[in-house]
Amino acid sequence: MTAPATAPTDADLLETVSSLVGPAAHVQLWLFPLGSDGVPLRVVIPIEDVPLDPAVMPRLGTRVAEMGEAAGWASLVLVWERPGPAWLTTREEEVVAAFRAASGLPLRAEFLSHDTGVRRIGPGTAA
Repeated sequence: MTAPATAPTDADLLETVSSLVGPAAHVQLWLFPLGSDGVPLRVVIPIEDVPLDPAVMPRLGTRVAEMGEAAGWASLVLVWERPGPAWLTTREEEVVAAFRAASGLPLRAEFLSHDTGVRRIGPGTAA
């Protein structure tokens, strides 16, 4: 008998994101939807060529929220992929904050895929 899936820990999420996305190669936003039990659903959605512009994020966040509502997502893990250093610029922080405000879905965790790997970002993870 297979044991029921359990919600991943922060370390589990970092390991999963690091193995699936890894160091940045493109500018993309990755969506990892979670069910109401906190377990990742069996879908990963990469959105290529996301403009890192705060003005675009309200519309993108709204569309992601609509997708999530239609599909029954309870929350999301986000991965912002872009070549560059391990720390967000001020403009990138504005982009992430604008998306966060517009998405309407609870965010379980956010990560940044950068030149040398993946790190956790978001509230409470400042340098």
